[in-house]
Amino acid sequence: MNLKHLLLGLSTICSADYAMAATNINTPTVSGVWTAQNSPYYIYNDITVPLNSSLQIKPGVQVIFMGNYQITAEGRFTAIGSPEQKITFKSNDTTGWNNYTVADGGWKGIYIMEQDISSVNDPTLEHCIFRDMKSLQNSCIVSISQNMNINNCDFFHNYTEGLILSLLRFGNAPYYRSTSKLKFTHNNIYNNYAGRIMHTLYMDSVTVSYNKFYNNQSKYDTYAKSSLHDTSTHVFLFDHNEMYNNSVQENAAILDCGQGGYAFIRNNKFYQNNTTLRGAVSVRSITGLVDGNYIANNNRTQKGGFFCGINDGGSGLHLLGQTIISDKPNWNMYTVSNNVIVNNHSDINGAGIWANHCKVNIVNNTIMNNTSEDNGAAIHGWGSYCKVNVQNNIIYGNKSITSYYDTGYYAFNFSPVMAGVNVSNNLIQYTYSNAPANIQGLAQNTYDHNLSLLSPTTDAGSIYSALSADFSPVASSLNIINRGTNSAPDHGDKDYLGNPRISGNSIDIGAIEFSGNPSRIANNALSSQIKLYPVPARQLINLENNTGKTIKLAQLFNMNGQQFEVPVSANGKVMRFDLSHIARGTYYIMLTLSDGQQAAQAFTAL
Repeated sequence: MNLKHLLLGLSTICSADYAMAATNINTPTVSGVWTAQNSPYYIYNDITVPLNSSLQIKPGVQVIFMGNYQITAEGRFTAIGSPEQKITFKSNDTTGWNNYTVADGGWKGIYIMEQDISSVNDPTLEHCIFRDMKSLQNSCIVSISQNMNINNCDFFHNYTEGLILSLLRFGNAPYYRSTSKLKFTHNNIYNNYAGRIMHTLYMDSVTVSYNKFYNNQSKYDTYAKSSLHDTSTHVFLFDHNEMYNNSVQENAAILDCGQGGYAFIRNNKFYQNNTTLRGAVSVRSITGLVDGNYIANNNRTQKGGFFCGINDGGSGLHLLGQTIISDKPNWNMYTVSNNVIVNNHSDINGAGIWANHCKVNIVNNTIMNNTSEDNGAAIHGWGSYCKVNVQNNIIYGNKSITSYYDTGYYAFNFSPVMAGVNVSNNLIQYTYSNAPANIQGLAQNTYDHNLSLLSPTTDAGSIYSALSADFSPVASSLNIINRGTNSAPDHGDKDYLGNPRISGNSIDIGAIEFSGNPSRIANNALSSQIKLYPVPARQLINLENNTGKTIKLAQLFNMNGQQFEVPVSANGKVMRFDLSHIARGTYYIMLTLSDGQQAAQAFTAL
């Protein structure tokens, strides 16, 4: 054997030994740095990171629990992996995991109570996998730290009383921070069983963005935002999340924004969830904005036939104020705008929107094909101090299965003792001839059985999936294009797709503003006279106009009809589009020509 082969053999042996390195943890306290070189780490008992110490877990580490043990972090704790080398926390033996009467089959979780406020590094869990957790009495990921960051993590195959609980510092303790925050982004939470999947109780602010919650089963809410009291003034931002195929059993919602604070629920998707007593989204905060969301194919049922009447109803959106005995100025004021709320089902009423004891502007939504067992499949309003303003909405195809009143009750169910109801400038399928006397504006609506949209669901009810439907207007949607009122309060400056809310002479009715249909326009004769190069495009694309007409407007859209603003320069009949700030994908460039005709071409950006 020559020297080269000898060195190669030694290198192979060393690599094998390096790959098999492992560390047994059987001491009550831990600190320092855990690395991939010494991984996996086998945990044989409960362990604590002491106060004034720290534990850093590096990318690629596996933490394997040999029993129902937990990590308690009194000192600084971080577990930051990478997309290529995630950190994994799991159980060595999952036998008995699905037996809730025993502790066997999983590990207990992580309890973070960092008290060192001098640290500039907040407790962080990033690019981690948490699986096989099991706790019969408590939550498994618990943080009572001042600030907490949980990003790009996966939580699955966990069986707990509560999966994730963030209880940020409060009170007069010396470690109290008045600016405590939680940042929870880009996580996947799926296939878990829990009393409640995620719960935040906090003093200042929480940001929950770009997460997916799916295929979870829980006794109570999938996600609950709670306060210490109903006068708390914290901020809750819940945006660009997906929540689907989740089920809850008790008086619970998929997303529950409890009393107190200010809730901003924007640009999320809630679909194919099953709830009990309350809707997929429930809001009871001081004020709330529900804007640009997709709420579809959710089912709501009573529990054992029990009926309360005050707080149970709806299926899609459930709004409940505390102004039952006396009104509170500037409290329980909600805006519901630019949402697509379709094909939800409630076994009572208000399958689309259910509003009790609150003040709400329902503006520029598409509320279609919802069904309820009782009256008001689209919108239900009730309570002496309840005020509802309904403007610029498409309210169409909703059905009340057992209604014994006129067809107007298919859409609405308003109490005659409400403080105020305005229903105006909407497109409504049926007239409301038996409306209570307190409803204003009914003569200002468009009542029409004809509605042209791109590709809506074919009928009412949750059995008709809206996942591949498209509720965008088309050129023939003359009863909604420019037919809304610009004076409707709180319509916002963006529609459901993120395009400018007013395009043309006036605002359109419904959640989606008409901005042309690039996919159909691309098939017309003028489109063949537009030349795009280079295709596929990188960084930039050129457009050569051979139509013989002047270009009045040039717009860039993605396949969903969302408009993008990009820098454009012109040289003669050639226009150059700067694509350096858009993601990869398929796009349309649509031109509006001097004579009003339109032409479009598709291309791929790399």
